[in-house]
Amino acid sequence: MENEINETIKYILDRFIEGKVEPGQILALSRTMKDAFGVESEEAAEKMAKDYLAENGYLYNGNHFTSTNL
Repeated sequence: MENEINETIKYILDRFIEGKVEPGQILALSRTMKDAFGVESEEAAEKMAKDYLAENGYLYNGNHFTSTNL
């Protein structure tokens, strides 16, 4: 499942978004969830979360995200 976001991961990330968890905090949390994400590294888990955030209206600007949903 490397680099593929399954429905469970989407659900988890969506709950973080709906709970108004800051995108940077979501990335930090995702790094600790590499096993749940089914990837071998924290960086891969973070990339999956970063890609999903981008798909959901958050743009990464260097060190932080901004929402295009404002």
